[in-house]
Amino acid sequence: MCGIAGIALNPNRTLPDLQERLLAMREAMVHRGPDDAGLYISPDGRVGLANRRLAIRDLSPAGHMPMSNAEGTVWITYNGEIYNTDEIRPELERLGFAFRSRSDTEVILHGYEAWGAEVVQRLRGMFAFAILDLRGGKPWLFLARDRLGINPLYYAQVDGMFLFASELKALQASRLLSREISPAGLVGYLMFGSVPNPWTIYEGIWALPPASTLTWQDGHVEIRPYWKLPADTVEPRSYKEAVEQLRFHLEDAVRSHLVSDVPSGAFLSGWTGLQHGGGADAAGNEWANPHVLNGVQGEGI
Repeated sequence: MCGIAGIALNPNRTLPDLQERLLAMREAMVHRGPDDAGLYISPDGRVGLANRRLAIRDLSPAGHMPMSNAEGTVWITYNGEIYNTDEIRPELERLGFAFRSRSDTEVILHGYEAWGAEVVQRLRGMFAFAILDLRGGKPWLFLARDRLGINPLYYAQVDGMFLFASELKALQASRLLSREISPAGLVGYLMFGSVPNPWTIYEGIWALPPASTLTWQDGHVEIRPYWKLPADTVEPRSYKEAVEQLRFHLEDAVRSHLVSDVPSGAFLSGWTGLQHGGGADAAGNEWANPHVLNGVQGEGI
């Protein structure tokens, strides 16, 4: 996982210590990205992006974030992993895009240049990212979260400013937001053991819902869903067919997750070992020497 953060200012709003606040937000997420750290502030000083990187694809400096296109007019800070880059990248190369890295970050970046907001429809994976588009004269932010909301993304608007980050404590590290508890968030936590989207435990801080995009320009925010779980009717099938179908989809999903420039492993964790064991078994068909770990709590030992 990586950590992303950013601050955007409305017209006529200034923040002299923008860089210092961004750095504080970024360093509050050092545990999310120990391999690299980056920061970018737009020429007009109105938008800043930050990133803490955990290098999974392209471990070289070419994968540094925030990352820009060749012209420096489109920037991205990104957390996640895209599993179908081998399909998207050749298509973008045919459209004339030249790649400077092997990272999936650059695939999203050029995908946005090619298809705009529709790029999210083509992505298979887990992700949360923010793209800063400077091509129209005014800074434009485009945020997106994966279909199931695997990767977190939070945002807030206060006093002519828009802030976002991978974690609540990164937003609070900006020292720009209230720590007032949200009644709705608290009720959700007490009822369900977690705070349901789009609320958070803090008043005025929101979670971007899964399968949603957010655009910001000059203080105007718009959120749109881009996908919902299809309610297709499942055709009757035999037990044998159902087992074969399940194994096919499980192995396909696990195979896609194993694309990495660093070693992969499987974790067997107590009572959920059945689920994880199924994934490890499917992965075993792809691994020559699988690394399997198990965690044990200390109580009673």
